[in-house]
Amino acid sequence: MSGDAEQVGYGDIVPNTKYEMAACIVSMIIGGFIFGSIVGNLAELSKRANAGELMRQKAVSKVQIVLSSGVARGVVSPDLVRRIKSHYRFTFERNTALDINNFILRLPPDLRDEMAEQIHWIDGVYSGRETFGLLHKIPFLSGLSNTASVTICAGLNVIHLTPPSGQTEVVMKEGADCEEMYIVIEGNRSIILEREGTQLGGLSTGDFFGELGALLPPEMKHQRRRTRSAYATGETQLGCLTYDDLLKLRRDSFEINEKVVEYTNQVLGHLEPGADGAVSTVSLLDSAFLIAHACLPCKNSFSLISVTPSSLASSLTDMCIISF
Repeated sequence: MSGDAEQVGYGDIVPNTKYEMAACIVSMIIGGFIFGSIVGNLAELSKRANAGELMRQKAVSKVQIVLSSGVARGVVSPDLVRRIKSHYRFTFERNTALDINNFILRLPPDLRDEMAEQIHWIDGVYSGRETFGLLHKIPFLSGLSNTASVTICAGLNVIHLTPPSGQTEVVMKEGADCEEMYIVIEGNRSIILEREGTQLGGLSTGDFFGELGALLPPEMKHQRRRTRSAYATGETQLGCLTYDDLLKLRRDSFEINEKVVEYTNQVLGHLEPGADGAVSTVSLLDSAFLIAHACLPCKNSFSLISVTPSSLASSLTDMCIISF
């Protein structure tokens, strides 16, 4: 009806008088408003039906505004702008108002474990065949309980890399100081490792690299320095775990702490001593583990074995915190 109202007809019937012409003009104007109102209402209903997409679009537009104004305007390179947009676009698509990670963690154990198996967070059997979890290849994070494995996977900071066709995107540079490790969540030989200009091979789902950055404390800069470079050659998802992230996991779980300390001590035995000295750090990590286990919870407080050397006590301060 509104469509007919805004048309001029087929020409077989035409207005002849001024009043008829005025009536036709008013009819077409009203018909245009009615048609526009109908289309607008349909668009609004479509947005309400997908509120998550509307929120994502608003968030992405804010990223665009930030990158094109203020201190970033005309300074940030086009390639960096593309990578930042890609990161936030993926982040907004993955994270909705319902946090999927907390959603999984709050499920009953049987439902949580079954879902974790199907999204390959833990080892299990899916569709009649054995499957391996994301942490299966990592010696200091494999073999943990389902609860610990799910907690680690849920705490990963996900990075989405989409280098342009025929180009690469740097993940880490040889010789740089670092504080994080990476786990390949999705990718088929899409991460290439390189040392002194020589390619060492490609990494796929479940592989990890840069672990010393997350295992060793900031004081051990010499040992934490990158010995290889890594870059992405295709679309890849990486899980990032920093030293602070791993430290928090160790505080919250003695099981994780024990595995990490045992592996770190083995690695330190093969590292070249720096200015800090690797031998003293081995005993330091061992002491951190023992003191953490010596923190005995009481009714409303806790007791902690005191350490005589002040240097050891200060170094262990952040390792011995017990959460209640």
